[in-house]
Amino acid sequence: MFINHPIPMRSADHIKKTEAVRGKSTDSGAQNTPVTDSSISQDDTMIYTLAHDIKSPINQVEGLLVIASKMSDNEDMQNILQMALSANRKLSAKVNEMLDMNIREKNHEEFCLGSMVADLWGSISNTDESTTIKLIHQCRLDNDIKADRIRVKSILQNLIENAIKYRNPDNTSHSILINSGREDNMLVIKVTDNGMGIHSDNLDRIFSASFQEDNTKNGHGMGLYLARRNAQTMGGDLKVQSKYREGTTFTLTIPFRGSAAAA
Repeated sequence: MFINHPIPMRSADHIKKTEAVRGKSTDSGAQNTPVTDSSISQDDTMIYTLAHDIKSPINQVEGLLVIASKMSDNEDMQNILQMALSANRKLSAKVNEMLDMNIREKNHEEFCLGSMVADLWGSISNTDESTTIKLIHQCRLDNDIKADRIRVKSILQNLIENAIKYRNPDNTSHSILINSGREDNMLVIKVTDNGMGIHSDNLDRIFSASFQEDNTKNGHGMGLYLARRNAQTMGGDLKVQSKYREGTTFTLTIPFRGSAAAA
């Protein structure tokens, strides 16, 4: 069965609110060096510590915003404060995910990939009359999949937000195509955009921690590093093909596990 999921065109103006980091690489074997158990342990400890340390300031900001909201009757100010609260809560949820991923064992649960993509797009985008991005999900799966839902969601969110953030201003239309299906014993999810792509000089560094190709963009340089680490934790990998000013395709592969209904 082939399912084509067109997602309604949404705005890209909200990208200033996102902190996702763009990165691209090639398919070369040099950048697919397996992560050792010792490096995973050290990196997980670092990530957990950082996430834990910023949790307290996030909670403090939440409290201050709530107080400010109660002190103001101005409608415009209330709208701004509610937007700030929403953004802060999304950041808090992301930190909680990072904390959860670093203490949880491999957790396989059944879920619908099409619904996950639609929900992600709904939470990331908003409607605008000027700038629009079209997202289409072409799903070649007959049933739900069984995988680590939180990690898959985190990877896809990073890739979609990056595609939005680094769209090509020279294009009259902007698109994101997600193609998912089974190839042999692997689940393959490809995320393709017609955005800015990546300079060839930076291809080998894009999955490195704290690396950013475009320092003018907001971010911390950890997005693709964590995305690939999550893919490897699930027994798969994250690779990329890119052409500067033409677009990029990220390919996520993880072991395929069908749902109980498909058995």
